[in-house]
Amino acid sequence: MEFTKRHPDIRNDAYCELATLLQSFARAGEGSPRLWERIQSHLIHAGVPMWPREISTIASAYSTSGRGTPEMYRLLENEAIDKISLFKPLSLSSVCWAFANADYPCNHLFTSIGPQ
Repeated sequence: MEFTKRHPDIRNDAYCELATLLQSFARAGEGSPRLWERIQSHLIHAGVPMWPREISTIASAYSTSGRGTPEMYRLLENEAIDKISLFKPLSLSSVCWAFANADYPCNHLFTSIGPQ
């Protein structure tokens, strides 16, 4: 993980796999509350950059499961804003849906998408 912090342009495949796992748990309605909390805590405190696919999948998973917190959504929103030019339309619409579904007001993200 230290390598990824020094080289943020390197894709962190572990987060890609984690995002997919979380989405599977969310769709199946599985995973203990403690598991969701520990993964969320790790994501918030690890400081490892995420890429659009991971951001949108993790946001969707937490939104679907109902286990996201404002702190988690704020982290995901900031990550999305930092990488807005890298998003493909499907990932961008997915992350926007996740925030809307979670009733998280992501005004900064919407502002960064639209023209000033």
